[in-house]
Amino acid sequence: MNEREENTQIGGSGKREGGQAKSRQDKIPRWFLLFSFLAFLLSLYILVFETGRWQNNVFDSGNWFWGYVAKEKPKEEPKTTISQVKTDPMEIGREQYQAMCSACHQQNGMGMPGQYPPLANSEYVVGSKARLGAILLNGLSGQLNINGSSYNGVMPGWKTALNDAKLAAVMTYIRNSWGNHADKVEEMEVKQLREKYGKKEGSWTVEELSQIGN
Repeated sequence: MNEREENTQIGGSGKREGGQAKSRQDKIPRWFLLFSFLAFLLSLYILVFETGRWQNNVFDSGNWFWGYVAKEKPKEEPKTTISQVKTDPMEIGREQYQAMCSACHQQNGMGMPGQYPPLANSEYVVGSKARLGAILLNGLSGQLNINGSSYNGVMPGWKTALNDAKLAAVMTYIRNSWGNHADKVEEMEVKQLREKYGKKEGSWTVEELSQIGN
């Protein structure tokens, strides 16, 4: 092979390599195409779904989309996390009665004939506050006659289960339900009754209750 042919081959090879290099340089990287496509989709989403608007007088260096004003979203009302405390003694008394007393004296306050005495139209309920408070504190046992019917059972006391406020609410509730109408019982009154009768051991009898005044 002479010198001219050799130079020709070398020159042709160099042109091919140069063409391939130029072709690689002209080709756009895939990552750039992907990034551009994602940016386009993001812009399209904001314009279509956010339904905002563009203003040429808005500049915010902290906003990626200078001049874009997003639509205003409705403000949500703050949720109240503080639970409401019940203060109505009738409501508190009703809840305590249903939990502690209704199994025997029933929801309607009529009791069960021959077993549990009624609270409706009962002198033990609408009469003396002191007597009723003493019964709720220490309980009652023995023969009992109410509205012409006889009962002989044992009622437990609630002095360790209910505080003064809840006992007062229960007394107020049963004294003003099922047709009963009597004075409201205050927490301080129950506190005084607890100090006076709360140390008694065992339940009351009818004879002992007869000695308790108003």
